[in-house]
Amino acid sequence: MPTSNAYQQETRLAEEISHGLHALRSTEQARLPDRFSFKSAQNPEMSNLLSESENKSLPAEVPLLGTSLEGYTLLWPSITNSDRIRSYTLGNLNLEPQMIVELFQHFGVHYHPYLMFLQPCPSLSDLLTRSPLLFWTIILVASQDHARFAAVYQNVATEHEALLSPILQRAIQQIETIHALLLLCLWPIPQSRYFYNPAWNYVGLAIHAAMQLNCHSPLGLVGEINGWNGLGHVAASKLSTEDQTRTWLGCFWVGTVIAAFYGLPPPMSMQQQMRSVDKAINAISNSIQSWWGILFLILKNTNLVMETLGSIEDHALHFSLTQTFDDQLNELKRANSGLWRSELQIEWCNAKLYLYALTFTIPTDANSSNNIRIQIHRQAILHKALEAATNLIRELTKLGQLCTSDLYPGGLLNFVPKSYFTALFNATTFLFRFMATYIARTPAQESLATGSIMEAHKTFQSFPEQRELTRAAIHIEMFIDVLRNGSSFGMNELVVNNKLGASVMFDAVFQACRHRNIDPRTGKALAMQEWKTVNETFAQRLPEAPARKMEDDNGKIDDVTRYDGNGHESIQQSSLSEEQNPQWWGEWENYIDLFQVGVEQWGAMDMEQPTNGNGNLGELEGFMYT
Repeated sequence: MPTSNAYQQETRLAEEISHGLHALRSTEQARLPDRFSFKSAQNPEMSNLLSESENKSLPAEVPLLGTSLEGYTLLWPSITNSDRIRSYTLGNLNLEPQMIVELFQHFGVHYHPYLMFLQPCPSLSDLLTRSPLLFWTIILVASQDHARFAAVYQNVATEHEALLSPILQRAIQQIETIHALLLLCLWPIPQSRYFYNPAWNYVGLAIHAAMQLNCHSPLGLVGEINGWNGLGHVAASKLSTEDQTRTWLGCFWVGTVIAAFYGLPPPMSMQQQMRSVDKAINAISNSIQSWWGILFLILKNTNLVMETLGSIEDHALHFSLTQTFDDQLNELKRANSGLWRSELQIEWCNAKLYLYALTFTIPTDANSSNNIRIQIHRQAILHKALEAATNLIRELTKLGQLCTSDLYPGGLLNFVPKSYFTALFNATTFLFRFMATYIARTPAQESLATGSIMEAHKTFQSFPEQRELTRAAIHIEMFIDVLRNGSSFGMNELVVNNKLGASVMFDAVFQACRHRNIDPRTGKALAMQEWKTVNETFAQRLPEAPARKMEDDNGKIDDVTRYDGNGHESIQQSSLSEEQNPQWWGEWENYIDLFQVGVEQWGAMDMEQPTNGNGNLGELEGFMYT
């Protein structure tokens, strides 16, 4: 329990911050004259791209996804009569031609519209001959949540592993291999623990291979070197400029999204690489839907945020630049309001949350007056984050209500790249921080935040067969448990602050896991090595991950890094929680009672004493990337 002195100090600090926050809001419109903007000379590339986006006459948009195969003009893939009668074998697995054809048609309708880098192929047989890896990766992606053929997914995942081995032994020489790696990043194979996911490794391979195939700088009409293999196994003339350009943009998109989630520097951030991205966007702007160009602008903003703010330690300058980048995102949406759609709204909101999270990575100052200013700035950022997070959750909820059917009750969420769900989880963790540390919140804001958290939980819980999404639902339940028990006292500073814009997300999961591992005898957190993991506590609730040949008999992989438990402050239960917080969690209790979510596991967790186990870094660091 916090001492009376500590509570009084926090109350006084809260009053000063509240006054400062009101003053900051009253002057919010009077911005500094020398701030960056899209048209600033300090950011000319983004200025040019925005201008083109505003002025260019763009073709009419087409729907992203079809609702069914009936009446749908299938543009990808091309299927011949011979495709329908040949055999398809992968290792010990033999699939019927009709199943293969239906899975490719399913992929063409529901997944291919997201893949601007994947060009048409003459036939399934041709694709299988040229790239067995890409062929079977498509089967893998299409079967994972297929209403009829999901049962083959585990077998395909097991046999698929052998196709990946050669890319670690020899330089990648096929553009189709890069496409397969990008697919595995967007719809990865579920792992027993999130940090086993190789998406970050895959996207690094993809980017480097793309450069080796000159995707970052296509030669165009090759002239005298036509047919020469001196630049690689594939002759330069065999790769079209459009294939190379689309592949390079696909690498930029996937690499930026994965880096943001993992809290790592962007893999394509050098000035030369960003110029090549601008050239690529301009080169194919007339052959892709215009919303893709806007999406790339949002991603460029995120890249610039990571490069700029990640190295600034002066809080006042950091906060000023945060406002600048926030204005840039607002201007981008305003300039393209007529083309705005769900895919853009989700990425736009997530980009804002990533930007806002960086504010919390700078520790407070020993100087009390500076400390108050920092807290005021953080409160202002949390106020903005509430809007961005709730809007993102609302947009994801809409997708889950579109094109629903008996076979796919999750609507469009059955098919979206898994990065949509990581964005949803990131938004939820920001609402957790808002509820835990925002001083001046109103009942209306509490209701909005709590309702949005419940909507996010419903979304994750509606996919109980997916291990990663079930894990996310469990973490959200843990967040609510922290808030309900008043254990958010002392959470103003991040414990995990080295994950750039993902630090708020990683810290939220750390706080929740620590709360679940409190020794009931002392009221303090157990030593880290004694923590019980989510895998151990909720083993019955979590679906199994596909068998992996590289794991040992116990499903473990050597050299797992762990956090050092020394030096972390212990969580103390606050008896003031019911006085300080209104009973907003009553709605949550009613919701949980209605759906009977995870009751047996939570009861068992409250009764058991945690014992020595395999507590590890990954269980603390967050929701598994899927």
